[in-house]
Amino acid sequence: MFSFVPLLPVNGLLRRYHQDKGMDMRVCDRFGVWHILVMIFGGFFLLLALIGTLRGGGAS
Repeated sequence: MFSFVPLLPVNGLLRRYHQDKGMDMRVCDRFGVWHILVMIFGGFFLLLALIGTLRGGGAS
């Protein structure tokens, strides 16, 4: 549930790096069409995996 916590220092380090290099942070703050399509596609497969796990079935 809290698997994202170890990534918080890395996120802070990357933000500081990009600010030091003078990169525009607003460029990366929006989702594009491809991002949304990948999230839908990945969510579909995650849902299929969850349904397959809960239904079981088992091998005979």
